[in-house]
Amino acid sequence: MSIITDNIGVAKSVTVDKTNTPLDGRTRCDSVYDFPNIEHPFIGMQIYTISDGKIWVVKSLKSKLIGAITVADAVIDTYEELQGGSGDSDYTAGLGITIFDNKISVDTEIISSKEYVDSFIQTTIELIDELNGEVI
Repeated sequence: MSIITDNIGVAKSVTVDKTNTPLDGRTRCDSVYDFPNIEHPFIGMQIYTISDGKIWVVKSLKSKLIGAITVADAVIDTYEELQGGSGDSDYTAGLGITIFDNKISVDTEIISSKEYVDSFIQTTIELIDELNGEVI
């Protein structure tokens, strides 16, 4: 494992002078359609999208032609939704199954094949076990 030692020097402490403003503006945008416009992305970067309330993780970058020069790693190539809950009241199991505020939601566009139905049943059993047998 390598540790990145490149730092950005700041003469004084960094402060935000407005409420509800991220320290790094690249980490919040309206939707995933804004991702190609994010400058200087990096692998592992987490981005919150306001339109769907999801957090995405940048998995890979690709080159971009800027003027006459091809710049490596200049634009987001692949990303995926960060899975997991934010406490006891919500849980994302993947496969289109989400528990939020004690309600189970199923994305039928994702769960349509026998393989996904079998996975859904198995995941549901695991979730019930995780909730101490309490059926919601």
